[in-house]
Amino acid sequence: MKIRSVLLLTLLFLGAIFAQTAAAGVMDGDVIRIGTEATYPPFEFRNEKNEIVGYEIDIALEIAEILGKKVEIVDMAFDGLIPALLTRKVDLLAAGMTNTEERRKKVGFSTVYYDIENAFVVRSDDDSMTGLDDLKGKIATVQM
Repeated sequence: MKIRSVLLLTLLFLGAIFAQTAAAGVMDGDVIRIGTEATYPPFEFRNEKNEIVGYEIDIALEIAEILGKKVEIVDMAFDGLIPALLTRKVDLLAAGMTNTEERRKKVGFSTVYYDIENAFVVRSDDDSMTGLDDLKGKIATVQM
């Protein structure tokens, strides 16, 4: 059942991307330029051969194959992704980007294909952290 759900979500995602890329004129060229920040494994990262790979890259490559297009992956700073899309330096983004109201005012998002929940991790022998309130006054690191 889980595989069917993933396949259905992927097909919905591909349909949404196809409609958006056609409307944006992406279908006119031979190459789809995909903007990413390759520092977010397993979604997009550089492997031991320095190639950009990952879950979202696999999806983008599948989209390109379905559309009969070649792919150029453009690695850049995360804060440059939306401006690059808006100025047509890239054709679509594959970057683990959260769909927020502010971003929706600028760009379109596909159907959700991955739902993530946030968590924090502590040592198994540390029972001082059991909830978010326990983080008050502590130093924590995050990736957004």
